[in-house]
Amino acid sequence: MDFITSKIELKRRKIAFLVLSISMIAGVFIASFALNYTVSSAGYLVPVLALFIIGVLSFKFLGNISHLKIRVSGAHIQRITPKSSESYPLSDVSRIKIKRRSSGGIREIYLYFKGRKNLSITAQEEHFERLIKTLLSKTGKNVEVKEVREPINFDHPLFYPILGLAIGFIGVFCTKYAAKMDFVVAKAFIYGFSAYLLAMATYFYLAKPISSRSGQKHAFVDSLVGLTMIAAAAAVFVTGQTL
Repeated sequence: MDFITSKIELKRRKIAFLVLSISMIAGVFIASFALNYTVSSAGYLVPVLALFIIGVLSFKFLGNISHLKIRVSGAHIQRITPKSSESYPLSDVSRIKIKRRSSGGIREIYLYFKGRKNLSITAQEEHFERLIKTLLSKTGKNVEVKEVREPINFDHPLFYPILGLAIGFIGVFCTKYAAKMDFVVAKAFIYGFSAYLLAMATYFYLAKPISSRSGQKHAFVDSLVGLTMIAAAAAVFVTGQTL
């Protein structure tokens, strides 16, 4: 039984990213007037460049999974792309996690296998319910099944515009008042951010969120992101030491 990626969901994600990006830049522009703070050209260039890089990587990822197919046959589940195929024995499934939207629909399914491997299934909106029923019928009764529900509606049309405006506004606000921030508070913030980056690096090394969704051949991307975050965490920590 084959389950193909939803083109509608991929289009929704692309639009959501574009809306978020535009609203973030708009938030910076609005905040500069509201707070009477002149944002330099670099203040616009840096977020635009960062969003462009993230956008290229995100759209490449969506392009990769657009041709992805999940196949459940016999005692195995396969992730099939035009260039590769990975097979996982269903008898090795130790835990299943189902993430649902606030509306109740399934957002993603996570399969955890013995030996620390995992498989994340995303963008299967038209087939998720049928897929989970198939998986539950083919896995052992001792497999732990956990459901989580998102606390808010991330798919609401106003969510990403509001989020983008808020991020842009907060960025300008923090930039304007950073110089007036108490020394101890500023240092604590820097160390806290460094710890956050280190935690995210650990997450990419252990959970491998990219390769678990798009294939093991992309495992190096998880490692690359992890290394980048470790380097960033070290740089932020050193910055705190020099204050």
